[in-house]
Formats: sequence, structure tokens, C-alpha cells
Amino acid sequence: MDEKPEIQSFELEFGELRRIGSNKPVKFLLRTASGTIVSGVITPNNPLEVTNGGDIEEFTLEIRNSLATAPYLSSNDT
Repeated sequence: MDEKPEIQSFELEFGELRRIGSNKPVKFLLRTASGTIVSGVITPNNPLEVTNGGDIEEFTLEIRNSLATAPYLSSNDT
């Protein structure tokens, strides 16, 4: 049976470095204003680091119970 993923979106403040991590693998999708799409998997102990230069239109995470727990967003300070 194919489970329906939970989709979460994050606001990324302009010019601010954010680290997005999870305890288990989580798929991500990042879409820019020019149409560039970056996708991949965030893995434990390997958070994704993103700095919004003003061109990110969408940042979403696909969470499946079989893949992940809730992701967390941390600032550059942590």
C-alpha cells in the first residue's frame, strides 16, 4: 500500500543561512524564480544548508511515516 506523504513548506528569510535536518531521510524540493528545481534527500547527520538570495519561490519537504519524523529548521547560530 502506498502511503500519502505529508508535505511541509518552509519560509526562508532573505540572506539568512538555514540548516534543515531530520532524524531520518526526508525528500526535499527547492524551486527558484527562474524555474530551476533542486531535489534530493536530507539524511541524518547531514543537514541541507540553504541561504535565500531572493530567488527561492518554494521549499517543500515530503514526509512519509516510513521515511521520516518531522524535520527541524535551525538558524546559523546552532
